[in-house]
Amino acid sequence: MMGLSVLHPGLLIAGLLCVSIPILVHLLRRKHRPISWGAMRFLEQAYKKRRRLITLEQLILLLTRCAIILCIAGAVGSLILGSGSQDQRGRTIVFVIDNSIHSAGLLESGEQSIEYQRRRALELLRTLDPTKGDRAALITAAAPARGDAIPATSELGLVRSRIESIEATDAERDIDGALSLIETNITDASDSSTIHAALMFSPSGWTSDNSPNDLSISKLDSILIDEPTSSPQSNFAIQSMNPLRPLTTLGSLNNASLSDEIQGVRIELSRSDASTSQQSRIELTDPSRGDQLSLQELQWEAGQSSKLVTISLGPDQMIRSRGGWAVVRASLVENDLNPRDNTRTTGFPIRSEMRVGIIDTFTDNSMPNSIRASRWVRAALGADEGVISVQMIEARIAEDRIDPSLDALFILAPASLSDRGWARVQSLHDTGMPIVLTADAGSLSLEWTNRLNELSSGLLDEEVRVMSFGPPIGLSSTLTTDGTAAPIYLAGIEQEYPRLASSVLLSRSLVLEPGPNANVMLMDSAQKPIAIATRPASQDGSGPIVLFGLAFDVLWTDLQARPLFVALLHELTRTLISQSQSPMILTAGEHTDINAELERLIGGDADADLRNAGVYVQVDELGSGQRGVLINPDARHTTLDPTELQNAQQLLANQLGDLTVQDLGELDSLADGVFTDDHDLGKSISLLLFGIALVLGILDFVLARRCSYRAVHTAGSTGVAA
Repeated sequence: MMGLSVLHPGLLIAGLLCVSIPILVHLLRRKHRPISWGAMRFLEQAYKKRRRLITLEQLILLLTRCAIILCIAGAVGSLILGSGSQDQRGRTIVFVIDNSIHSAGLLESGEQSIEYQRRRALELLRTLDPTKGDRAALITAAAPARGDAIPATSELGLVRSRIESIEATDAERDIDGALSLIETNITDASDSSTIHAALMFSPSGWTSDNSPNDLSISKLDSILIDEPTSSPQSNFAIQSMNPLRPLTTLGSLNNASLSDEIQGVRIELSRSDASTSQQSRIELTDPSRGDQLSLQELQWEAGQSSKLVTISLGPDQMIRSRGGWAVVRASLVENDLNPRDNTRTTGFPIRSEMRVGIIDTFTDNSMPNSIRASRWVRAALGADEGVISVQMIEARIAEDRIDPSLDALFILAPASLSDRGWARVQSLHDTGMPIVLTADAGSLSLEWTNRLNELSSGLLDEEVRVMSFGPPIGLSSTLTTDGTAAPIYLAGIEQEYPRLASSVLLSRSLVLEPGPNANVMLMDSAQKPIAIATRPASQDGSGPIVLFGLAFDVLWTDLQARPLFVALLHELTRTLISQSQSPMILTAGEHTDINAELERLIGGDADADLRNAGVYVQVDELGSGQRGVLINPDARHTTLDPTELQNAQQLLANQLGDLTVQDLGELDSLADGVFTDDHDLGKSISLLLFGIALVLGILDFVLARRCSYRAVHTAGSTGVAA
């Protein structure tokens, strides 16, 4: 049985009270008493007949006016024609739009994924009716997931404008974060509405890593996802780009053992649909000026899904930007399925001079026939060439002689440092200065090694002792070994190392056991560590530490007299100095706290969540440029084959339980399926009531004119009213 219900009962009651107004006016209207006069008595019979007709017309007019007010009251109160006894819960639709880097890709139809999602979301939004209690919320799934319109609101115009403004970003999708926002901001235990999630994810990049962790959304009634394309399509992506050298200097390094390539980049690329051979081109540019630095042709063979290329750059191509570092951008020239993963940026410091401090004992005559370690280090660094300047520091008075503006500090006589000297070294290390320590050639005392874990916690795991070799042994024939720090600090000499290391002999070394915060950097031929280093990235801002288990003295080794020594010290010094000056390279969407204001070198202001690639510089309170920040697209999964719909559904269903899942692409109307109004909420008759009120208003106008004419005509015919 059909019934009536009202959405705004308060307005309806107020309207019903207004019906009394025309009734009161009718009742309080002044009554006219006619005065008889001689000629009037012959017209009394005709007058009475007309009077009854006028009274009837006035009653009809009164009823018409009451009906007009009743219709307006019902329309304002939102009368609904339907079964008022049935469930009348509204619907809450949570739009989860995938604006990750995958949404920039093209679908089979040629439409961009983000455009498809926007269009379908707006179509679905138009099926909602706020007069029935329907609401909408909006969450964007690019990492980190963000609520653009939460909690759910009946202001659908606001949600519409937010959907229309969504653009693709360079970050990976964050399903966990999006679903957590639904649970914490949308599903309210006191809310009686049905809650449906419209998960509009792009087809590419689905892996087991994308599936949400064990997460239960207690009040989610159903989910709706769009249909991923099933046919593979070709897409290229730049996965990584790293400089060949950690630091570039403006001048010769006097290093004949290294190659003539002063700088360059190593680029890793990938592609999907590797069934055919293809060609592509990669371009290097200076993004600050737009100048082309290099253009290289690439040939992809059938079945080849990844490629590693090295591109050299000359010193005249390196231009320092704000902050003292150079920026190089690699771009794939041809447009493909997803253009947002076709670029990547890297940076490296450019220095006109490196300042190194060397702490040694210069007044000790215990080694009259030996060349001091400081002379070997000074000669190897090429201090006389003007690229590296060296400050020689007496160990016994080092606390008063160390310049805090040094780029790195070598401690070759640690046994001679006083307590104040160690305190000074500690303070410099805490502020980020790189420290290199060696065994002390002038003393066999190892008491100084007890200070190393105070200098950097977790550097050593066991007590240090001296071991002699008879006969002498050599170095390990390989530099890159699992679990070592060599790929970090000595990557630039990786190819030359086996040849250069073959002539080095070791007669004595410290037995080093790296602690939990250190890695092996060099090993001897018995695969025992002879140099360890802390990890380069430090959360507390302290500098890296490298500890050699050798003294650069003939009683310990002949390393200092071999070509490897020059290459080793140059590469190590470059890397250590670059750790504190290289730009911070991040991936879009990483949850990284940067406690400084970012100023974009190219383009507009930095995005608050760092979801988009860009080149930035940290600025201090005075606006001076400090460390650079480079944000690159997250292209890890952009070249994966598209995922079938049932696989994407399974990834979600495994964690979200037995929910109704429907394919958005198969719905003829977005009001169908799980979003159908299963509860008979009825149909609003507000517009009908307004129409009836308009018709009655016209009728009232006509009747009022007619009644006025009859009243005047009657009064003129019957006499004067008193």
